[in-house]
Amino acid sequence: MQGSSVQSNNRLGTVDIHFTTTAVHGTLILERELEEADLTKLIEQIDEDLVLYPSHGYDVCPPF
Repeated sequence: MQGSSVQSNNRLGTVDIHFTTTAVHGTLILERELEEADLTKLIEQIDEDLVLYPSHGYDVCPPF
């Protein structure tokens, strides 16, 4: 699964997420610097929206 920010003037970067049967691996590439507090909020939002409660229709991880 790959995701990226919406194309706009507020673009932060891209995120690449890979689901396995036992883990989720991700790479976040930022195109500009963020304060540590903002980076923490962004990572938490990615966890909540894409990792913990993904909308891809599977309960835990997608089948392989």
